[in-house]
Amino acid sequence: MAQQNDWDEWLTIASTVHNNHTNSTLGMTPNEALFGYCPNLYPRTSVDTPNEMVENCLGLLEQK
Repeated sequence: MAQQNDWDEWLTIASTVHNNHTNSTLGMTPNEALFGYCPNLYPRTSVDTPNEMVENCLGLLEQK
């Protein structure tokens, strides 16, 4: 039986994978639709962005 009490720990990873998968309706990934390009999931250098949520997500990715 699957463990269901740790979903919040997997939410960031699940949303990242989902947003990087090509959507059949859009013909592009949700990331491409939102940002205008397909961002590298693991950037080697800092990405300058005024989007605070993106900055927070990048910080989480750097910790993992």
